[in-house]
Amino acid sequence: MHGTRQSKGWRMALAAVGLAWARGSAAQEGAPAVSPMYSAEVVVEESIVDARGAVLEARPTTRYRVVRRQVDGGVETEMTFVAGRMFDKGPLRDPRGGMRIVRSPGSAGTQVYDESGALVASLDDTAAAAVAGERETGVVFADRDVSRRAAALARRHGQARGRVGRRLRYVLADRDGDTETLVEPDTMLPAEINVMKGGALALRTTFGYARMPGGRWYLASARSETALTDGSGRRFVSKRTQINVTGTEGR
Repeated sequence: MHGTRQSKGWRMALAAVGLAWARGSAAQEGAPAVSPMYSAEVVVEESIVDARGAVLEARPTTRYRVVRRQVDGGVETEMTFVAGRMFDKGPLRDPRGGMRIVRSPGSAGTQVYDESGALVASLDDTAAAAVAGERETGVVFADRDVSRRAAALARRHGQARGRVGRRLRYVLADRDGDTETLVEPDTMLPAEINVMKGGALALRTTFGYARMPGGRWYLASARSETALTDGSGRRFVSKRTQINVTGTEGR
């Protein structure tokens, strides 16, 4: 249940900043010919913490390899779950080890293969996300698109409302609450998103970026804290880290 809540929170954060331009599809940069070739190992760590941040419950760690490649009609994404222990200590191993999820452009949809390579399912996006645990969001950003990102933020949030430190501050208010987005002015990429509901912080997500070998920025880490609704002050924490990143696109 908490995993589902976190996944919804993650999508809420992405929607709040208006990252329709960062879905990792061929449409992200225009024609498929300029879509990035990209691969990374993704580590997802989850836990429940108390009001002081002390870990109350650690969840199993998920590891998978994600590869994007150019194919006819767009960009194909493949996720391969790494075989290994789900905790640093103990015998429990990820039952998804060796499983591959392949999202192909067009009508091919999403296929799931077991560790032997046999096709076991063809899924829609919702079902594929449930199998993966959460949607793969390893995206890259070109320097040449800074003005496009700035325009997208302005359309979604209006003009920046001052700064917090050196970061631009955007605020979006609706009937569900207020969303504050802090953006690095040099790249126009979000560094932090805070969602307030009923006067209390419901979700905080922070983002870290690094350069791909090919020159673009990529989302190196993301950490979200979602307040549980039982009034205990506990939070569901999810951290996603991308390592061993390779890419070929320029800036």
